[in-house]
Amino acid sequence: HETAKRFLYGTATKMPEPPENAQNAKERKQNKKDGDQGEVSASPSRTIPEGVKPLFFSGPSQQIYGCVVDVDVTPDDPHKLIPKEKIVEDFKNRAAVCDFHPVKKILLAYPGEEILLVYDYDFKYGENFYVCLTEEAKELVLNPPQE
Repeated sequence: HETAKRFLYGTATKMPEPPENAQNAKERKQNKKDGDQGEVSASPSRTIPEGVKPLFFSGPSQQIYGCVVDVDVTPDDPHKLIPKEKIVEDFKNRAAVCDFHPVKKILLAYPGEEILLVYDYDFKYGENFYVCLTEEAKELVLNPPQE
């Protein structure tokens, strides 16, 4: 658990990779190649909703965007709305180092002014945060349907 804590707070250089079978590796490679933002299996029992993308957010990025784990975002208050303008500025300043870089094209085309970033405290989708890439996904996460 110490490695996971260091990883969440950005003090570890790399989290150990979980073992995977050849099929999972092939699916992840294909999804990355396609830039897929649709439903992708994060684990055998978890499906990532359409319009949502898991992202690793390093300690420095958490500070830049004001979403420091257990300070700005918690399991009880995991949502952070980030001005799109701030992300665009970070693309200019840090380029590929920006943790939003894997979804840069999608975010640049995003029609809204605020992007929803969510702290994924239990790594439900495989990373420490996930980002909503559509207004529909943002609304669904902020206002989930009543069961």
